[in-house]
Amino acid sequence: MDLSTRNSGSGSGEYLSAGEIFGKPAILVTISNVKETAWPDSRGNMKLGVFFEGKQKGVCLNVTNEEILREAFGHDTTAWTGCVVELYSEKVKYDGNLVPGMKIRIPVPTAEEGSETPF
Repeated sequence: MDLSTRNSGSGSGEYLSAGEIFGKPAILVTISNVKETAWPDSRGNMKLGVFFEGKQKGVCLNVTNEEILREAFGHDTTAWTGCVVELYSEKVKYDGNLVPGMKIRIPVPTAEEGSETPF
């Protein structure tokens, strides 16, 4: 199986591919909507699609990214609206190959000037 074009960032479709943002700085976005997609995840549940304010494309969540959002914002996906996340892409192992993978993280607040540093 040729994985060289997987997540290559063709730019088409409703969902952002990892290849479209690979090698670029993380993107800070605000969640505007969450909906169920037509694709099952590895647990047999339908994957969730997350959409963002001012952006045309959403992200189809894999199990890991969904768990990150549920841990941070709760299991009620309607409560995710207005929450801020960072999107980025880095190499992940898939079927024995390194390919661009879509990642989501919760932004860490920066220390204010003059605040106590933890070390």
